[in-house]
Amino acid sequence: MASKKAQIQMMETIAILFIFFIIVTIAIIFYFNIAKANTAEKIDTFQELSKIQIAQLASTLPELQCAQENIIRANCVDLLKLKASSKQIPQPILPGPRLIFSNSNDYFDLFSFSNITVKQIYPSGAQEWTIYNKQPLEYQSKRLTFLPLSLYDPKLETYSFALMVVEVYT
Repeated sequence: MASKKAQIQMMETIAILFIFFIIVTIAIIFYFNIAKANTAEKIDTFQELSKIQIAQLASTLPELQCAQENIIRANCVDLLKLKASSKQIPQPILPGPRLIFSNSNDYFDLFSFSNITVKQIYPSGAQEWTIYNKQPLEYQSKRLTFLPLSLYDPKLETYSFALMVVEVYT
């Protein structure tokens, strides 16, 4: 009788340990799923911040800013500087999602894989200048940012409205 009682207690102990390990396994899986979701959220936040940083850097490039008597105007791009900088960038050789090299790799540390264009909206419209264009061979997503700008034409001393389109590839 004593050995049957001991066997029943052993079976109860094994069943309790089995249930305990199942609960621990479920808790570990739950924890890793939450950690994975938090990591994905942090990556998304980092990519958004990176996109905003690239857009801010592009809009404040000293090579494009308009200034009068050494006073820099906010959200203003000099049209002559813009035309000169867009001529420095060669056109892609092959169509499609190939690697497109900008005029040099000097700006890669600032802009990474992105495409920065300025599109004139008003008054004449339909004009577009590419400032920087470097696309990866493959990318998962493309994030867009639109920045309103004024284009200053120093020859005519006029302003026009434009959008800076910043596409960041991830």
